[in-house]
Amino acid sequence: MRYFGRSVKGRRQHNEDSFYTPDCGDLDIAIVADGMGGHRAGDVASALAMEEMLLQMRRSRLVTPEKALREAVLSANRRIYEYGELTPECSGLGTTIVAALLGQDAFSICNVGDSRIYLYSDGALTRLTRDHSLVADLVRCGAISDVDARTHPYRNVITRAVGTSDAVEVDTSTHAWREDDMLLLCSDGLCGTLDDDSIRALFDSTPDARALCDALVESALESGSTDNITAVIVVNAGGAQC
Repeated sequence: MRYFGRSVKGRRQHNEDSFYTPDCGDLDIAIVADGMGGHRAGDVASALAMEEMLLQMRRSRLVTPEKALREAVLSANRRIYEYGELTPECSGLGTTIVAALLGQDAFSICNVGDSRIYLYSDGALTRLTRDHSLVADLVRCGAISDVDARTHPYRNVITRAVGTSDAVEVDTSTHAWREDDMLLLCSDGLCGTLDDDSIRALFDSTPDARALCDALVESALESGSTDNITAVIVVNAGGAQC
């Protein structure tokens, strides 16, 4: 696998997003987390989620990839929730999470919140995650359109997060992919600003994965994103692992 990641604070005072891509020989997993909470609590939440997920994934033995991801998120949820209970200045902290555990022929993903994972294969872009947000629920029931959702006053209200309560529901799934396919993991500072057609157009026009990662972030900035922006690109490099 080949991994490329970039995260910027954008118009915010500080960056509450966190992301992880492995060094050679490390666990083949990519993670993006978008933190939230009181003053500086968001970056604490996303960093704790990242740390706990990696710890638990490295401990996982004899379980399916989806179960390993789910258990890692549940462990992160407990750790963040307990931290918030013991740290009044960080009350209400939480984070979204998307992660992809990669194999050569298939990958497994997990999702809580409104960060997203996309698969780009043979010129087609497919959104693999479902947003857990108020506007996404409104779109699914036909109350508003995708276009309306981008400017809706409650577009930043999420219905699931890691660490905001003592329990959380985690979505998981497994998908096939082939050599040269690419994954995008991103926070809503990117996918809440660029629609899927714009994201696909950048994949189409930017074959170099490192340049694509930069192009996605820069395009979100130029399109007026007011949030932190994080993008991670994973390329299925066949037998090559770094």
